[in-house]
Amino acid sequence: MIKRTIIAAIIATMNIPFSNAQVFEIPEKEFVDTLDIEIVDGDPTIPVKVNNRTCRFLFDTGSNAIYISRADFPDIKLTGDSTNVVGFESGRRANAIIEKLQIGSLKFKSIPAIIHKVIACNFDGIIGYNLLQAGLVAKLQMRDKKLILSNNLKVFDREKGLRIKLLKEYNYPIFYTEPLSGIKTATMFDTGNPYDFSLSKYSWENYWKNCNGHIPDGITKQIVWCNFQTLPKDFWKEVGEETFFRFDDIKLKSISFRQVTGHLVNIPFSNIGIRFCYDFDVIINAPKNELIFLTDKKEIYPETSGVNFRSFSYYGETQQRISSLNPETELYKLGARFGDIIKEIDGIKIDSSETLTKATSGKKTIHMKLINKKGEKIEADISRY
Repeated sequence: MIKRTIIAAIIATMNIPFSNAQVFEIPEKEFVDTLDIEIVDGDPTIPVKVNNRTCRFLFDTGSNAIYISRADFPDIKLTGDSTNVVGFESGRRANAIIEKLQIGSLKFKSIPAIIHKVIACNFDGIIGYNLLQAGLVAKLQMRDKKLILSNNLKVFDREKGLRIKLLKEYNYPIFYTEPLSGIKTATMFDTGNPYDFSLSKYSWENYWKNCNGHIPDGITKQIVWCNFQTLPKDFWKEVGEETFFRFDDIKLKSISFRQVTGHLVNIPFSNIGIRFCYDFDVIINAPKNELIFLTDKKEIYPETSGVNFRSFSYYGETQQRISSLNPETELYKLGARFGDIIKEIDGIKIDSSETLTKATSGKKTIHMKLINKKGEKIEADISRY
């Protein structure tokens, strides 16, 4: 049994950098809790009590801290030079102490958090990976919409699946994948990312240099741009971030992730999103630096019950396009495909990422109008997840 004690109010009174105060410990009593997951715009959220107030927090392995997305929680104590939250609505952040925080039977006192306005989110805060690193193991069940937490790190030891060792030097679940032949990139398993795959710009730039700017034909054939044209060899020399494309095969040990939507990101590591594990459970054992994908499948396709979409940029042009579409949907059967331009949702003209967010936020079913590659106008009702 793993025994832990809360470091409680010590954090609140010690004069230490707030980033270091993000480390806390798990209560001594052994427990196994099952929490209900609510899918909000593709994100897994769980119930969390903040000062006896029940809230909805994103369960996010892509965050290394606890965040609060609102400044109006009662009894929140600001710390350090954060004497007020002036400019909070414009995106500024402040450090704070939560007097009481409860997740299932797990109770904390005087827990450090960061107040940060999260634009266009439908949750009250974020539970980050540091909670797991403090001494928890989690089993994420997206199909059953359950999250099992325990401080007994051996509780899932008998589960069989693909075991993935994580890199110890990061405060996130990081491992290596091969999105293209010859490219090996450190990749984060990010439960707070509802999309598919993000390729580190650094990984690509290093590969580009090694190839002296000449991409082998075999590589360009592995990637499809959002209009299903094969990428030219010099494409990557000019594209910027938020440029979307599709990988045919991303390899992770014995598993191949197939037909994956991706884009470049300006961060040191790549990123696998939550929709990969809609079809199987994942055990996240942060203290043991291990992930277990509970599947015997050799090929994994990103799951969507309906449609997903993002802004696509190509040589300076930005449009709102479909990033994934279930073949069983009416929209697909009418001729819609990956990369089609979205024109209207529920009567709202879609001409920017802001109007896309406004038209879709919090909705499980929408009525879409779009134009496909043949120039045909298509419209239908469709579920998002």
